[in-house]
Amino acid sequence: MSRKDIQRAIDLLNEIHRLDSSVLPALIDYRVPCNDAVAEHPTVQVSPDNKVGLLGIINGIFGTNKNGWGFIAAEFTEPEQGHELKGFRYIEEGWKPKVQKLDIEHVKTMWLSGERSVKREE
Repeated sequence: MSRKDIQRAIDLLNEIHRLDSSVLPALIDYRVPCNDAVAEHPTVQVSPDNKVGLLGIINGIFGTNKNGWGFIAAEFTEPEQGHELKGFRYIEEGWKPKVQKLDIEHVKTMWLSGERSVKREE
């Protein structure tokens, strides 16, 4: 898929969010258990406990960057501002978290689930 195709999907997600700000947060937060075949899919983004959500599937459609991340990220306000969904954005090729000493699998799960905290490695 091209960057233009991915951007069209992001634009649609952001439009839906502008039209009704209650729809996508509920869908993004919702997870269902999946089997190992889905969990091991090369592009579908699945949490370490084998749960998948809408954004993980959407990212699966568009593939992953060279670091294994999907190209579409949900952006949230800071926790002290209520951790509300702001919208969606493109993740640049080669993107990596800028915070040091993070459990990368947990960060992936956090991005996909909107989880409220980040586990730091001890």
